[in-house]
Amino acid sequence: MALSLSTPILAFIRSFPQPAKSMLILGLAIVVSVMLMAILAPYIAPHDPTSRVYVELQPPSWKYLMGTNHVGMDVFSRVIWGSRVVLFVVVVSATISMAFGVPLGLASGYYGGPVDKALSIVMDSIYAFPSLILAIAVAAVLGPSPLNAAISIAIVYVPTYYRMVRGETLKVKQMPFIEALIVLGCSDATILRSVFRNIIQTVLVVFSLSVADAILTEAALSFLGLSVTWPTPDWGLDLRSGQPYLLNGYWWIAMCPGLMIVALSLGFALIGEALSDYFSIATKV
Repeated sequence: MALSLSTPILAFIRSFPQPAKSMLILGLAIVVSVMLMAILAPYIAPHDPTSRVYVELQPPSWKYLMGTNHVGMDVFSRVIWGSRVVLFVVVVSATISMAFGVPLGLASGYYGGPVDKALSIVMDSIYAFPSLILAIAVAAVLGPSPLNAAISIAIVYVPTYYRMVRGETLKVKQMPFIEALIVLGCSDATILRSVFRNIIQTVLVVFSLSVADAILTEAALSFLGLSVTWPTPDWGLDLRSGQPYLLNGYWWIAMCPGLMIVALSLGFALIGEALSDYFSIATKV
């Protein structure tokens, strides 16, 4: 079964041109590694991430690979467990925003008229706000929790899905096969499914790139105390806790979670860019 599933995936990866293939492989390697780290956290984390294990502010060593923080917690264990919070927030936020943005974009682009105008005004109004400021405002109203942070980020990215899907729907709607379906008397649901099958590549690209940006937004919310509360392990929160100690030479407290934020965001961005290059080339061909 595993072999039968991996064969089409490997064939799909091989079909990518260079340098898109290299970007895809590197991005997948980063993302899959972090996902495995989150899943296996109870088994690979050497210590309890919320318990004091040694004296505070100890530099990285063979015993404590990323040192200890200002209260004596193992930074390596906190980085491992923190990946769970980050992935939960960004995946839930991307799923919610996609669940709302894609259907609204399809309906707006297909039906047009007053529905299109009303939705476009609402989405453009949301899109006009700086994404981070809007997420901070919503999270501050809802209160600090991973779910509330995910909802805050989801609200920010609904217009992104809406605008991209609406634009692609307007293009596909003019194609001959859609006109043929209309002439044959197919229902709107059938036609919309056909439209969606022709724009799914756009949704995949937007998903990857929005997740990459959502990771940075989640880190910002955590840094401001609007996602999780201490001592819950989270990369953004740990970055904030280590920031006051940077000037004193205790770089590892903030640098280790900070590098993980950059790496995971880079991984999804590479996947998104590779998919974008692949589908644009396939379209030209």
